[in-house]
Amino acid sequence: MQTTTRAYQESDKAFIYSTWLRGLFYSNEFYNQIAKHVFFAKYAAVIDALIARSNVNIACDAEDNDVILAYTISEPGVLHWAYTKPAFRQKGLVSALVGTNKPTSCTHLTHMVQDLRQLKGLEFNPFLIGEPQHGNQITRRPIPRIRT
Repeated sequence: MQTTTRAYQESDKAFIYSTWLRGLFYSNEFYNQIAKHVFFAKYAAVIDALIARSNVNIACDAEDNDVILAYTISEPGVLHWAYTKPAFRQKGLVSALVGTNKPTSCTHLTHMVQDLRQLKGLEFNPFLIGEPQHGNQITRRPIPRIRT
């Protein structure tokens, strides 16, 4: 099968949500302690925010661009999520999608990402989820005051 890359399309959203939510819930010992319906409902908002501000790159079948083989969601220096269909793993699709971004950090851990993290030397930093990256410069926002 020949592959090609393309930008994110709104029609990709269901596939990304399905694979990200299931992948994180079932592959992370922390998240699978949350009631499944609560996790799926609440974490979808996190995915929405990351998709809205990130680069979403898709590897797909060259003859049918709707057949997604792999995707990455990243910002400069930060890999938020990567997914590859099982039949296409270990073929360099994620590395090709990351391209020149060259992440130094990742914000999510699963068993598969752990391997990628060790291979690429990525630092796990989930706090970058709430800090948009711009050219590797963190945009700081004031911490809201807590009323007591």
